[in-house]
Amino acid sequence: FAYYFHTNEGKKRLLSFANYVGVPALATATTNFRNLEIPLPEKKIQDEIASILVHIQDKIEINNSLSYKLESLASMIYDYWFLQFDFPDENGRPYRSSGGKMIWNAELKREIPEGWKVKDIEHLSKCVKVGFVGPVDKYYCSEEEGIPIVRPAEMTTDGIDYSSLKYITHEFFERNKKSQVHYGDILISRCGKDGIPNIYDKKSDAQVLNAVIIEPDDNTLFLYQTLKTDYSQKQIELGTGGSIQGVINTKTMAQVKVICSMDVIRRYEITIRKAYHLVKLCHEENRRLASLRDFLLPLLMNGQVTFKEAESKIKHFSDYQAVADHSMVAEQDTDRK
Repeated sequence: FAYYFHTNEGKKRLLSFANYVGVPALATATTNFRNLEIPLPEKKIQDEIASILVHIQDKIEINNSLSYKLESLASMIYDYWFLQFDFPDENGRPYRSSGGKMIWNAELKREIPEGWKVKDIEHLSKCVKVGFVGPVDKYYCSEEEGIPIVRPAEMTTDGIDYSSLKYITHEFFERNKKSQVHYGDILISRCGKDGIPNIYDKKSDAQVLNAVIIEPDDNTLFLYQTLKTDYSQKQIELGTGGSIQGVINTKTMAQVKVICSMDVIRRYEITIRKAYHLVKLCHEENRRLASLRDFLLPLLMNGQVTFKEAESKIKHFSDYQAVADHSMVAEQDTDRK
């Protein structure tokens, strides 16, 4: 029944004891919880509910596994091409391992491939800017009336958590154009998030609160991987006074140095674009599955929905791995044509 307390109904029941919760009431918290009443169907129905939850959770785990493998593949390719400099040469062989010419770079005090440059993030992007900084509570409104605003709370190591978004008025959105974010932009929380980048991958525009916004120049995936490297993170740390938990500003992000070749960046984007598209689909489906689970569970426990009705509602969620494989094959066929 742990899932039950993640649903809106379960949370309401927990909050019914809110007047007992807190440091003064720690001694009675366990007793209060034991007195909490929840709908408890007969054992057969409990088993049926459990089987549905397991079915949904299995699908979520399959998606998580696929996402992890695809993201690991993208990171591995980045490591080979941009850190070890073993990108494919004109003959398809790994450049450095095959004797590709390396040139000493005095600025970095290290060798880099011939023809490669050292560029700042600001010269690899259209714009580096800061999201809105300041209180926004009075501008919050309903989802139906407003525009989403991405806060540091939504920026996680697993990507942006769109399920907890707040919404602000259209007036606030239009008045603060500088802090608007668009599809493919990269967000880095200004404080307390270890400088971890997130890609905004929604088609609709949004506002951003207390974060640095990088507008890529058709190189979102390359910049995203670059900002995750130890080399970039150390530069960010130095720019915040030696602590990654310090406030990250636009100047710090704009001046992060990157060793790159525009041609290899272009090839990298093409190579891993399909993988990241599938990762996005995995994340989206997991959000839908979790929402469906939290919607069905109270109804099942209250007897408002039968086991068969619940099964029919999750039937259209086909096994994602098969769908992903089919998608990949279809896209490859399209590319060949």
